[in-house]
Amino acid sequence: MAPEQLSGKTEPASDIWSAGIMAYQLLSGGVPFDDVKNPKSPALSLVWRAVVTQEPKFMGRAWEGVSDTATAFVKSLLAKDPKDRPTAKQALAHPWLQGKNAERTQVYRGRFRDQPVAIKVLHHLHLQQPVAGGSPGGPGALPYKDKEVESFRHEITILASLRHQNIVRVLGGCAHAGRPFLVMELLPRCLHNVIHGANSRLPPSEVLRIATDVARGLRYLHPAIVHRDLKPANILLDATGTAKISDFGLARYHLKPYISTQQPDAGSVAYTAPEGFDPAIGRLSSKCDVYSFGVLLWEMITQEHPWSGDSNVAIIYCVAVHRMRLAVPADPAVCPPRLAALLEACMAYRPADRPDMRHVLGELEAMSAAAAAAGGGAAALM
Repeated sequence: MAPEQLSGKTEPASDIWSAGIMAYQLLSGGVPFDDVKNPKSPALSLVWRAVVTQEPKFMGRAWEGVSDTATAFVKSLLAKDPKDRPTAKQALAHPWLQGKNAERTQVYRGRFRDQPVAIKVLHHLHLQQPVAGGSPGGPGALPYKDKEVESFRHEITILASLRHQNIVRVLGGCAHAGRPFLVMELLPRCLHNVIHGANSRLPPSEVLRIATDVARGLRYLHPAIVHRDLKPANILLDATGTAKISDFGLARYHLKPYISTQQPDAGSVAYTAPEGFDPAIGRLSSKCDVYSFGVLLWEMITQEHPWSGDSNVAIIYCVAVHRMRLAVPADPAVCPPRLAALLEACMAYRPADRPDMRHVLGELEAMSAAAAAAGGGAAALM
């Protein structure tokens, strides 16, 4: 119930307030007012007092990891004055709801030790404005968001420890305040452009080859690391076509205590597993990456964007509430039955029903061998 409703006034903006409460619960798994967190049946007087007198809480562990864009959006929905809330049309057009968040980093081409490299720099560096005669990145610059820098430092730490042909190689980096950057091998293409820039579908043999590369990289990671943001834009290809996993800003070590993943900002919503939105589960496991791998595989097969046209909130409801999943193509020429079975298993609703990457990799390698023995055709996968 919106604040104005407590004084007998109901208007369209009151529904916006209710939407804000729902968005807050989806993002944090809790309620925005301290006085009504614990009681199973709080007195109405406590609820009313909280709604009228308290400001919503946007801090603490429950809100950790939620982006500034999402936070600002929910705050606008929960404005005390109904005139300060967006209209339904304005809310639906918001960048976060449409899944159009600004990229957190920018990548530049450069040279390091006489070889071409990619230089990844925090996006916020270029948004800083010097104050009192300071220069960007210097003593007078505005500070970075702590969680952005911490995520960037975490990515450098992880990448520096990885050595695998299907993981992007890091050559160096700097995470000190002022100018954090990462220097990586320069790879000419990303899988997203390969999928959606082609005039025809990728042949099953090419899908298998790329999927096997990605599966090998994940199999290498999963004894210790969960990637959490697997999608075609984060798969890069070298000059020979070898696929490599990149962008480890959201990765977490298995051996550390798992952090809450109730926030849809922890990864890209269309590729996030159902448990990423379900407070009853709320913990990471490698099965999250298996689900994302399934969506990535589906995208390679169909050459369509997953959940195209749906907002972030709509995707969350489809995946986590209604237990919907992307439709596997029925045409065996597009998706052979053996590949379709693996795809369905990877996108299973329950984590326990998904295979691990050891099994996924074994299946892909077996399919690749069968296809090669049959002359590269899809008939061997029937």
